[in-house]
Amino acid sequence: MELRQLRYFAAVANELHFSRAAQQLSIAQPALSHQIRQLERELDVELFTRTTRAVDLTPAGRALADEAETILRSVERVAAAARKTTNVQRGTLRIAATPSAVTSVLPQLLRAFHDRAPHVDIELREAGNGAQLEALRGGDLDAGVVHAPLGADDMASQPLVEEKLMAVIPEGHPLAGSAEIPLAALADERFVLFPRTRSKDLHDELIAHCRRRGFTPRIEYEVVAMTAALAIVRAGLGITLLPESLAEGRESGAAFVPLTPPAPTMIQLLIWPRGSSAPAVPLLREAAREFAAGKAG
Repeated sequence: MELRQLRYFAAVANELHFSRAAQQLSIAQPALSHQIRQLERELDVELFTRTTRAVDLTPAGRALADEAETILRSVERVAAAARKTTNVQRGTLRIAATPSAVTSVLPQLLRAFHDRAPHVDIELREAGNGAQLEALRGGDLDAGVVHAPLGADDMASQPLVEEKLMAVIPEGHPLAGSAEIPLAALADERFVLFPRTRSKDLHDELIAHCRRRGFTPRIEYEVVAMTAALAIVRAGLGITLLPESLAEGRESGAAFVPLTPPAPTMIQLLIWPRGSSAPAVPLLREAAREFAAGKAG
């Protein structure tokens, strides 16, 4: 029995008319009749009763019709899964990340994704929370790496890592050599911070954290890029707060000093639109779970 014969049989069983079934299948009626007779010979049963006026299913034909529909649906599911896999393996992943994620979590995340889909092209851009949400909602991105809190119910998320923030202070500053300092010790300092439009929720959370320690930070400079924030700190013009992962391999001119617990933290999230049909996103989510599990371990 061939799959083609099952398709031909199912078409005749649905139409109960050889001519209409042949038109539906785009084959000649004699060829269709030949295939049905061949299937009957192979099964050693009669599938249809034929008269000059009507075609009907025999009991054996009705039994096969139910099974044939099940088999054909299963074959279509397998074919769809194969096509989806091909799309994933040959497609493009459009992803954005915040500046801090670009130099911390993103390289490992993309490596884990590449191991799963080595032939997928990656389009990467750097953007803050607000810009990423706008692009995701507009269909210009498949996924993003952002800071929590997010405040977007239309996005699904996977936590990646939670990091403590450290005070980044000019090397010649009196606090630069401290083992750790309370956040309140920075009350009189000039702060370098990202604009509120870049990540409203995180910005507000950091300000609230300072106020719980008895002061409102004096924001002297607003910068988008971390490299710009570090340049201002190295010039001795202010201090900033950055994730502890950025302390690794840092250049001279700025000291990363731990903050006395409870220190503010930054949570990095992988996000994607709920109900996303982007074929690469499920593999990216697997990579994110692997990355998060490795950090937790």
